Amino acid sequence: MTTKKDSLAKRVWDTLSVIDVSSFTEKKQNLTYLSWANAWQVMCQHYPDTDYTFAETAQPDGTVMVECAVTVREGEESLTRTMWLPVMDYRNKAIPNPDAGAVKTARMRCLTKCLSMLGL
Repeated sequence: MTTKKDSLAKRVWDTLSVIDVSSFTEKKQNLTYLSWANAWQVMCQHYPDTDYTFAETAQPDGTVMVECAVTVREGEESLTRTMWLPVMDYRNKAIPNPDAGAVKTARMRCLTKCLSMLGL
């Protein structure tokens, strides 16, 4: 149970970390994953004043690193978590000179990864 004195980070973690998202997971090859759309839906059900931003950084070898920052706001408080992920192919190998579709996919994977840093 949280109290008014708990930090926003603790309240968010305590809320999200106990949510069972297994009914939202999907299987692809040998992996089980939570789609970004389902992750975002659950997040906004609990913290509707949440947003995210993206940035990309080209690497010297031609690959691209995607960064996502998720900010949760509750009243006057805010909490931001950041995560990064390379643009990858279906084998989880970084893609040199990725196209816009691959960057979009990496962004949404990174969003879901960042939501996990908040407890989801």
